Amino acid sequence: MKKTDKQYQKSISKNESYEADIQTRTTPEKSCPIHGLKHSKQEIKKFSFPAVLANEENGFVSVTFPDIPEAITCGESHEHAVEMAKECLGLCIQGRIEDGEEIPEVTRTSAADIDIDIDIGSRYIVQIEIEMKIERG
Repeated sequence: MKKTDKQYQKSISKNESYEADIQTRTTPEKSCPIHGLKHSKQEIKKFSFPAVLANEENGFVSVTFPDIPEAITCGESHEHAVEMAKECLGLCIQGRIEDGEEIPEVTRTSAADIDIDIDIGSRYIVQIEIEMKIERG
């Protein structure tokens, strides 16, 4: 494990909880100053999901989202893995929206629910937050 990765790991108790948080704010409908066409309203949504990061033997840090099984990625370091996790989460949520699928609610809210081995120390949970613009009608 790299020294920089250790500073991000937290001591996780089996009772520590993680939740999804989805917040919405709406931007007003505006007219284009050039064309005079009205733009559709946009909602800016903030998504927050727990992710499991694991230090792999090859030096990479893998990332999975227990509540979004298709969201899997990795990075060369903790920082890179978090960056990749944000991008991956955004793409998966955007894909679900485009396909008319619902965004899942968090069903696993603690380390015990996610079933990771806290004692090994190579896996840990972080909260990944992103903001997305969502077009409305």
